[in-house]
Amino acid sequence: MLLFALSYAYTVTAQAPDEHVLVDSYKFITVSRPHPLSTVSLLLTDAFAQRPDIEAPRWNVTVYEPDLVSPGYWFVETYDYLDQWRSKGGLWNAPHIFDANGELVWSGSYLSQKYDSFDFRISNVLGQEMLTWLYPHDQAALVLDNHFNIVKKFPTVERRYEHDNMHELQFVDSGTRALYFFDKWDSLSKARSSALGFDGACRIQDNGFREYDLTNNSIVFEWMASEHIDIAESTFEARNVDWRCNAGWDFLHANSLDKFADGSYLLSGRYTDALYKIAPNGSIVWRLGGVKNDFQADFSFTRQHHARILEQNETHTIISLFDNASAEDRIDHLAPYSRGLVFAIQPNEQPMKATLIAEYPHPHGPGNYILGRGATQVLPNGNVFNCWVESCLHSEHAPDGRVIMEAQVKQEWLKSYRSYKFPFVGLPHDPPDVHSITELDGEQVKTIMHVSWNGATEVAAWQFYKTDECGAHKKLLSTIPRKHFETKLEDEGYSKYIMVEALDRRGNSLGRSNITLTLTPTTLTNATIQAEEEWWKQDSPFGAWLAEAQDLAQNPVALGVFWLLFLGGLFALARLSRSQNRTHQPWWKRVSGKTLGYDMPYSRVHGDDPFSLEEGIEDDAGSVQEVTKLQ
Repeated sequence: MLLFALSYAYTVTAQAPDEHVLVDSYKFITVSRPHPLSTVSLLLTDAFAQRPDIEAPRWNVTVYEPDLVSPGYWFVETYDYLDQWRSKGGLWNAPHIFDANGELVWSGSYLSQKYDSFDFRISNVLGQEMLTWLYPHDQAALVLDNHFNIVKKFPTVERRYEHDNMHELQFVDSGTRALYFFDKWDSLSKARSSALGFDGACRIQDNGFREYDLTNNSIVFEWMASEHIDIAESTFEARNVDWRCNAGWDFLHANSLDKFADGSYLLSGRYTDALYKIAPNGSIVWRLGGVKNDFQADFSFTRQHHARILEQNETHTIISLFDNASAEDRIDHLAPYSRGLVFAIQPNEQPMKATLIAEYPHPHGPGNYILGRGATQVLPNGNVFNCWVESCLHSEHAPDGRVIMEAQVKQEWLKSYRSYKFPFVGLPHDPPDVHSITELDGEQVKTIMHVSWNGATEVAAWQFYKTDECGAHKKLLSTIPRKHFETKLEDEGYSKYIMVEALDRRGNSLGRSNITLTLTPTTLTNATIQAEEEWWKQDSPFGAWLAEAQDLAQNPVALGVFWLLFLGGLFALARLSRSQNRTHQPWWKRVSGKTLGYDMPYSRVHGDDPFSLEEGIEDDAGSVQEVTKLQ
C-alpha cells in the first residue's frame, strides 16, 4: 500500500441536504444519519459483590451496522473533572477496558486510587504490546503487561518547579522512546511583554516536551515552546492582555506529539490553531494553520487535538486530526460541528499544499461542538474511532464515513480525555474473585455465589464447585456461560466452601479461584450445617477416615489402646537413639552403611547425602517459568 489516503475513496456522513463535491480524485458525499439497527442499554451494577473497589460506568450502546463494526475493546479513562489528580473522585475515576457491548472487562481503580488517569491505550513498548497511561497524581507514566503487572514506571517531570501535563504519552521508534509534555511557569522579558501591550513582565505557562529513552532511562531531547514560538502567535482571546499576563498566559496549550521518520516532531498547539514540524535542533520547519500558516490548504481547523502521522512517502504525509472547531473563548465556528479529519500534506511543493481527504462529523450532527479534548483514531481495517469527550461519547465510522456505532455513559457528567479501540488479550495472574453467601427464606436455604476475573478476556464459562476446606474433593454445582463482568449462581442448599474454575471457548481450564468460605447468617440451623458435614464425610476420600477418627475419639476403650500404642512407640525410638553411643553414629547411618556394604556411611564415600533434597530442589527450580520484566 503506497499511502493510506490513496487507497480509499472516502465518504462523509452528516445531517445535511444531499450534495456531491469533487476535490481532486477524492469523492465526498453528504448523506443523512442512518437509522439504528439495535440499541443496547446496559445497567451495570455500581459495585460488584466480590470487588467493592470497582465501580463501572453504565453505557448506552447504539449499533447501526453490526457487520461493519471492527473487533476490539474500548480503552476509556473516565473522570469527573481534570484536576482530580490532586483530590480523589469516585471509583469510576480509573482506566477501564470495555467490550463492544459496553461490558466491563478490566478496571484499574485499584491502581488509580480514585485519581485521574489520562491517555490510556495499547502502546508498543520495546517491541511488546503494553497498557500505558499517564498518572498525574504521581507525575509518572505507567506501563503494564497483559497480565496487569507494572513492568515500568518513569517520571514525567525532572525538576521541582515543573508540573505534569496530562495531554500526551506517545511511544515512538519501535517503542524505544516515549514523548510527553511538561509545564512550568515563567516570565517574559519587559521587551517581549511590551510588544504584547503589557506593562511589566508577562507571566506565561510555558509548555515543553521531552523524549525519553526507555533502553537506558535517559532524556535524549528537550524542547521549550517560549524559545521557538512567539507569544503573538497565540489566538487565545479570553479577556484582555492584562488579565492573561497577570493570570499566567497559556499561550500555546500543546496537546499532542508524534515523530516523523526523519527524526522531526509533529506538535499540536491548541491556542495557536496550528500544527508545527519541529526539527531535531528544535527549530520550526513549518506551520500548518494559525497566524503564520505556511501551507496552501483547502480546509481549516481550530482548537484541534490529537494529531497523528499515519503514513509517509517522498511526496506525501497523511495525518489524522481531531478538529474541535470551537472553544470556550471563541464564538466563531469554521465548521458546522466538531469532527475527525484525515488530510495529506505535500511539504516539498512550492507552495506547500494541504488537501482534505475525509472528515468524520459529530454523530449528533450540526451544532454539536466539543469545547476541549477529543481524539481521532484510524483503525487497522480503515474504520475511524472518534472520542467526543462529553458523557464519554465515542463513535465508530466506516471508511466511507457512515456512523456504524456510537456509545455513551449514562452518567452524563463523566468525561473521557481520549478513548481508543484495540484488540487485546488479558491474562491476569491473580486468581478469579469469588464471593459466596447463604440466604434464608423461611426453611429454604440457598447459596448465592458471584465470580469475576478482572481483566480476563478469554473466559467463556464458569464452573461452580462445592468443595472442602483443602480442596481435596469437589462436586460440580453448575456451568454458566460468562456474559457480564460478574457472573452469579444461586444454588439450593448450603455449600460451606466454594471454588470456581474458568473455561475458555474450547473448554480448557484457564485458572481456578481460591477456596472461599461461604458467609452464613447466625440463624442458620445446626441441622443444615451438620448436613454439609455429612456430605463431606460420605463423598470425600478422607471422609471415611475422618468419621472413624471421630468415632475413635468417642470410645474410651479404643482411645486408651491408642495412647498405649503411641507411648510404646516413643519408648522404642528412645532406646534406638541411645544405641548410637556405642558406634558414635546415628542408627540410620549405620543401617545404610551395612546395607550398602561399606564400612562408613554412603554419604562419606560418595561425597553426598542420600537424604539430601538438593537434587529435587534443582528439578523444581528448573520447572518454574521465568518472567522477564522490562527494565
